[in-house]
Amino acid sequence: MRDAGVPRDRVDLRDDFPERAEFLARYSLVDVALDPLWFNGGMTTFDSLWQGVPVLTCPSHYFIGRMTLMMLTQLNLTDWAVPSLAAYVDRAVAAAEDLEGLATLRAALRDRIVGSRLVDHEAHGAELSDLLTRIASGPERPR
Repeated sequence: MRDAGVPRDRVDLRDDFPERAEFLARYSLVDVALDPLWFNGGMTTFDSLWQGVPVLTCPSHYFIGRMTLMMLTQLNLTDWAVPSLAAYVDRAVAAAEDLEGLATLRAALRDRIVGSRLVDHEAHGAELSDLLTRIASGPERPR
């Protein structure tokens, strides 16, 4: 980052491993989470969204490169998934410049999650139960 001209006081790298509560509290220091390329976050993405930090992603054609897109889709935030690295940079800069928009989105993220299928355990359980029932009652299979 130094070679790219980013001032040292703009970068904060952490190498400690705090307890979970402190780890989650640190999200208050983050404006926008940048999903790693091409191996997207899973739990890290969810933690970020749950803590009110939007996640910018550039999905790849690999399964592991589309997990964040799946979460953003459930939250109607597909505008945070971009098709190219150039668009990734442009979207990150635009998000960082829109502090009012970020504040509005951050305040609503947890409610979006609570109202989404991401945490709808009852629907998931019902769908799984239905699927297992259909499998169990299906036609005999050759052995």
